Amino acid sequence: MAPWPPRLLLFAITVETVLQWSRLGAAEAARWPVSFVLWLMCLLFVIRRPVVWRRLLCAPTVFLVAFGVWSLAASRWSPIQPSSFALGIGLLTVILFGAAYVDRFGWQSFSAVVTVALASFIAFGWAYTLVSSDIDATSDSSRLVGLSANPTAMGLIATLMALLSLSGLRGKPVAITSFISFGAVVMYLANARTASLALVLGLLLVVVGSTRGLARAAALSGMTIGACTLLIVISAGDTVSPSLARGDSQDELETLTGRTQLWDLADGWYAERPIVGHGLQGATELYEGAQERGEITWEARDAHNTIIHTLLELGLVGALLLVTFTGTLLVSHYGLPDPQAAAPVLAILLVGVTETLVHEGTLALLILAGAGAAAARRPRTTSTPAPSLAIVG
Repeated sequence: MAPWPPRLLLFAITVETVLQWSRLGAAEAARWPVSFVLWLMCLLFVIRRPVVWRRLLCAPTVFLVAFGVWSLAASRWSPIQPSSFALGIGLLTVILFGAAYVDRFGWQSFSAVVTVALASFIAFGWAYTLVSSDIDATSDSSRLVGLSANPTAMGLIATLMALLSLSGLRGKPVAITSFISFGAVVMYLANARTASLALVLGLLLVVVGSTRGLARAAALSGMTIGACTLLIVISAGDTVSPSLARGDSQDELETLTGRTQLWDLADGWYAERPIVGHGLQGATELYEGAQERGEITWEARDAHNTIIHTLLELGLVGALLLVTFTGTLLVSHYGLPDPQAAAPVLAILLVGVTETLVHEGTLALLILAGAGAAAARRPRTTSTPAPSLAIVG
């Protein structure tokens, strides 16, 4: 286990990455000074361990580091200054620190600290919501979702907390069960559909990856039956289960609550600057302009899809770096310490289909950087040399 100072720093940077989803208006004003102090401490942590760089510059981590460098460079042509430059610094710092921490102290220590940090954020958010008079506890889908103004964001936080507990609290079944149950309650209250599916699939991945023979076949069969049942429930009779509909009409569900409209607009904007994109946070300017012109009917600051948003802001260069990192990470699934390490990665990729996670939510980058470092950190197996054929005389 890591000493207290690095663990406290990881705890603080984890909370900082989720504060952008906070309801607290005052938090945004105070965020940048605190963030810069944390980023400086993280960079000092990385710089003081030069041995780390030998593994940070190996696949798959090198592609994510390059993605962070390109994000910082793309802030130069962003229409939103200076916040885009600050965000670029934050993205690169989070990537470097997450990878360096795992390289130094291991995936289990990383997972344990992040699990506790996310649980603390959720618990504090609920407490703040209950005592605050200027927050409507039923404003999001008529559910209490705590400090987050975004039910999907709170659902993702709960999912990652539950899945990371599998690695961080290994050997403590009671604690793991408690965190998973806590996460399930949060997702029920937030009615986060994609995040709930990500949690179920992540847990199934752990079951499948941890079993052999008939047990694995049974787990795969259960996964297939469950997926088919879900599809039947959604599509039967052109209706949608009320619990899945979350009050949305059939048209809203067919367009993924308006996301396809955002993607259509992004297609035209991407064609204007396909190689380098519109700059970090450039999508915010574009979508806010579309709202003013009445081209979209709901408030949106991003494309609500990680790859589309990356293409829009960082162009083909940024998207290729992100896809290459993800691909090499999945291919090196053998390099991840265990199925528990792959589960949160799967959750991020799944939720990333309907949400922007790499620029609007740096929590995902922190965990992906840790997973990449865990793959690069794996012990290499060495082949046993062939026996000598020397003649004994």
